[in-house]
Amino acid sequence: MKDSPKGLRIFLTIINIVIIFFCTACTLLMLFSVLFQHYAKQDKLIFGHHLYINTNNNLKPVMNENDIIIVKPTSITAIKLGDFLCYYPASSDEQEVQFGKIEEINTNEISLSDKAGHNTVLSISDIVVVGKATTKISQLGKAVLFFQSASNRISFYLSVGAITLLLLAITFLLHIKIKSRQEQLEIERQAMQSDSKTFSYTLDDLLEVEDAISFEKAPKPRTEEDVLFKR
Repeated sequence: MKDSPKGLRIFLTIINIVIIFFCTACTLLMLFSVLFQHYAKQDKLIFGHHLYINTNNNLKPVMNENDIIIVKPTSITAIKLGDFLCYYPASSDEQEVQFGKIEEINTNEISLSDKAGHNTVLSISDIVVVGKATTKISQLGKAVLFFQSASNRISFYLSVGAITLLLLAITFLLHIKIKSRQEQLEIERQAMQSDSKTFSYTLDDLLEVEDAISFEKAPKPRTEEDVLFKR
């Protein structure tokens, strides 16, 4: 069964769409990781919010490990019960943020709970409140952590390049196959037109052929009377 040019074109279109989406997704993923690392190091705001990677499962399933948590800067006076507080110990030099669900707020103390229901009472003077968690991006932190390693980045670039070249090679071969099939169909079409011209006759041609053919008159059938007279 011969390949249909229409079917090949559809397959070629699908391959082109896959290439576009694949390259776009990889570019956005790398760009996001680079920007995240840049802003995270300087603790800058992105569209008025902080972005942090959750490093534990203490608040699972609300916050899972490697989720990117979007934090809105909020003062301690604007925090309400049930909010998820983002903070870090005032004595910490690394400023590694932590999260906890607010269960109780007093004048000098704040009570936070985890998924197991364990409460931790902290002195407000011992913590630095960053804000409250508003939403999350599930598991995107894995990509950010992956790109922090130079060897991982090189492996990713090589893999993306190899897959892109493979898809481009398939696209090139499909172009060649479609062009070859079109040329073959054109040859077949021209051959069919040539054959139809060979066996096509006009009405004038048929009349000329009929005039050129001579017919002998058929002998008149003899009757019984003719036979008797002959005898």
